[in-house]
Amino acid sequence: MKYPETRTVPHTDTYHGQEVPDPHRWLEDDIRLNKEVAAWVAAQSTVTQGYVEGIEAREPLRARLRTFWN
Repeated sequence: MKYPETRTVPHTDTYHGQEVPDPHRWLEDDIRLNKEVAAWVAAQSTVTQGYVEGIEAREPLRARLRTFWN
C-alpha cells in the first residue's frame, strides 16, 4: 500500500508545563474549508477502500448482515 504523503508543521502545545509536539495539527482543519485537508482525506480514503475491497470475507459478511437487516 502507498499511503498519501503527510506534511508536518512545527506546532507545539504546552500542557501543564510540558511541551508536546503536534506536527499533524493542520489535519484537524475542517475539510469543507481546507482543500489540502480534503485532498489528504480523499487520498487516505482511496487507500483504505482499496484494502477493504480486497478482504475476501467482506461479501459473505455483507450478505449475512443484509439478511438480518431485511
